[in-house]
Amino acid sequence: MPCIWVVGDTVYGHSRRLRAWLEEQGLSYVLAVPRNEVLRAGGDAWKVSEVYARLAEEDWERLRVGAGSKGQRQNDWQVRILVAPTNTTWGRYLLFRRSCSDPTTWQAYVVGAPQTCDLVTLVAVAGTC
Repeated sequence: MPCIWVVGDTVYGHSRRLRAWLEEQGLSYVLAVPRNEVLRAGGDAWKVSEVYARLAEEDWERLRVGAGSKGQRQNDWQVRILVAPTNTTWGRYLLFRRSCSDPTTWQAYVVGAPQTCDLVTLVAVAGTC
């Protein structure tokens, strides 16, 4: 059965080989990554927690993810380009989710997706894992 998105927790997000394979297959993905994950691209390296620490407060967007066990789930979200796209259709991004009530509670996701994807779409996909 064909799929549109591949989603997974940090066990899968930590695997560079899996991310590379998904891109080779042309599959879009949203994979959680641990805070201490070091992402490399084009000779540069970024530690996820260091990128998070530099996010501007005014760039957070509050969005509803969907129903949870305690009602509607709502979080603050930001997305950043991870590397400059090498073509006009595909991009790699770093998506961040944080608690509305406790900004120290957050999760990061590495994303491979068409450049036409907007934040609302990425949030909806991330909300399924």
